[in-house]
Amino acid sequence: MSAFSYSRPMDRVVHETHPGKVDFSSWTGSWMNTWAQSEGILRFTLRQTADGAMMFKASTNDPANEWPEVEIHPFAAATAESAGIAFKANVDFGFMDVDLSAYTVNGLIVIAVYNRFKDGSNRNDYMIREFYFRESH
Repeated sequence: MSAFSYSRPMDRVVHETHPGKVDFSSWTGSWMNTWAQSEGILRFTLRQTADGAMMFKASTNDPANEWPEVEIHPFAAATAESAGIAFKANVDFGFMDVDLSAYTVNGLIVIAVYNRFKDGSNRNDYMIREFYFRESH
């Protein structure tokens, strides 16, 4: 089997100008779950650090159950574009790994949360998807 360096024609390395980092500045701020009774992520914030990294911090309906702040991995629509359209993140809670996959649609951020237990409890892993709107300032 021969190695290949792209899976789609747009993935090929070409000698042209690339836009650099994915721009997530339009996503920064606080976002609120459209379902106020959610037992998952009620709200989250996205912020950019001085070195340009994007950070995700989630809150729940239980103040004792705050999530740690984690760095996200942003994605653009194509290799030659810079506008952010999606991100992924991972949160390790010790007993459980949580993978987040988020994208924007019609002004909302949709987050799919994949929960994998690693504590030997034999609980089934599960996935939830929730919708978030930008909070007013």
